[in-house]
Amino acid sequence: DRVGSAAAPSDSARSSHRHREQVRSTPCSPSASVIPVPNAATEVVLLGHEELEEIAVRAVHSRPELYQAVDDLLQECGHHKRDAHHARALASDRAD
Repeated sequence: DRVGSAAAPSDSARSSHRHREQVRSTPCSPSASVIPVPNAATEVVLLGHEELEEIAVRAVHSRPELYQAVDDLLQECGHHKRDAHHARALASDRAD
């Protein structure tokens, strides 16, 4: 398993150019739950806990990466009940 290593000992026989590529520091890879945003004009939608759970249930088999992202969001929301309640109240006010 060479994940995270800059260069394996067997790589020392390769050219110096190739060696420099491997030694160069690489940024940390994003977690599996990070989904890139297509562009800055993407609309933001507030979802409640129930909506997130429904999305997770539907995504379990067909979209495992989406399931993992939603599961992470649900866990994060669990730590911020006050913030989630405030967001729901805000969404409710706008709907009225």
